[in-house]
Amino acid sequence: MDAPLDISKMNLDMVRGLLPRPGVGREFGDLGRLAIIGGSYLNMNPPMISALTAAKLSLDSIYLVIPERHARIRGFPSISISPIFMPDFKITKGVVNKIIKYVKRRRINADVFHIGPGMAGYKKYVSKLIEELSSFEGSLLLLDSGSLYPEVLDLELDWNRIIISPHEGELKQFLGVENISLDDVGGFSNGRYRVVAKLLDGIYFFDKNINPSYHFRYSTIQPTRYGSLYVYTGLLSGFLAYTHDIEKAVVLSQYTFMKTLENISENVCLHWEIEDLISGVKDTLKLLCLSN
Repeated sequence: MDAPLDISKMNLDMVRGLLPRPGVGREFGDLGRLAIIGGSYLNMNPPMISALTAAKLSLDSIYLVIPERHARIRGFPSISISPIFMPDFKITKGVVNKIIKYVKRRRINADVFHIGPGMAGYKKYVSKLIEELSSFEGSLLLLDSGSLYPEVLDLELDWNRIIISPHEGELKQFLGVENISLDDVGGFSNGRYRVVAKLLDGIYFFDKNINPSYHFRYSTIQPTRYGSLYVYTGLLSGFLAYTHDIEKAVVLSQYTFMKTLENISENVCLHWEIEDLISGVKDTLKLLCLSN
């Protein structure tokens, strides 16, 4: 297997060179529009973790579609986040119809639809939701673990506009193995799927081939705490909306996540919480000149 590009060996100038530079007189939407669709009854729930992380990129708008009765959110710390409350917890036929109707009525021209953080639902209706949203011309899709079923992967979609981010548990089910190797994940993605995989030793990106294209390995700390993957996918979906480029977004999110973990391990040690990780993202983004 060819060695993938180690993100940790990229210098800051190389990473900065991937960022678009909106000129003077930019219009609303130039800094990206993101829609996150998910659900959870947890207090610090997955879609909120992703939305808070993406908001650190100063996107122009983030639509957060979440179940109303389980949201438990006291306030939204970013004016760019607009909550859209759904009445049901699971993704059902009725919820799918309401989401699609709302998106069309409000003319939510999202650059990226991030589907699945903390989401539960009936397989055929989750598939229907993805089919409907994939028909929006010019939009990219990030499919999180909550939206990934074998039925979804069998859909006839434009997979060039889609990146999937399964948990290790989903990968084991898809592959039918107990211990996952890079060759296993590469064979799974080969010729069809762009895959971001969080494995035991790091996070890898497979660009529809059997060899990972980019990766970083954990060094001083492993982000095993609940929610770390949702911080990563929040970065990934945010950078997708900002750059409109899957490969650039992967490099930027990998680099930002890696540097944030390094900073946490130096300053917070082993007692960090998910809020520390989200807050640390902002400090890392300042290095990339995204603070403004």
